Amino acid sequence: MAARWRNLTPSARTSSVQTTTPHHTSKGSTPIMQVRYSKDHVYITVEDGLGTVGITSHAQERLSDVTFVELPHVGQEVKKGGAVGVVETVKAAIDLYSPLSGEILGVNEALKGKPQLVNEDAEGAGWIFKIKLAEASELDTLLDREAYLAYVREQG
Repeated sequence: MAARWRNLTPSARTSSVQTTTPHHTSKGSTPIMQVRYSKDHVYITVEDGLGTVGITSHAQERLSDVTFVELPHVGQEVKKGGAVGVVETVKAAIDLYSPLSGEILGVNEALKGKPQLVNEDAEGAGWIFKIKLAEASELDTLLDREAYLAYVREQG
């Protein structure tokens, strides 16, 4: 069985962590997109009940060269914290856990031929799957950007 993210030994400086910031509408501070993070170093960007999930830039830096991504199955129902795939690198194979419950609506097919997209742009073109949220309230259990960065610093 592959290791969980939080059990990784740090190999990158936490000061180099890059994260995505949420976008806001022009009508005020109501976010149309929310970005949240799990302690397993997975991010989810949510817009209108649809989430885009991948590993954080911090996790990608720790893992180094991604050589293979086992994608979840489209149509699969997943529970928060359930294993949905594997990210393999030259260093390790790491289980990928869903940050929220829902139905897998799509996967990043480009990763099949070019898994290094995760290294090139973990929180952008290297996304892994899209999920329709079952319980939007589960977002409240995840970390916002500042809390995630503090967690990363704590972990050393």
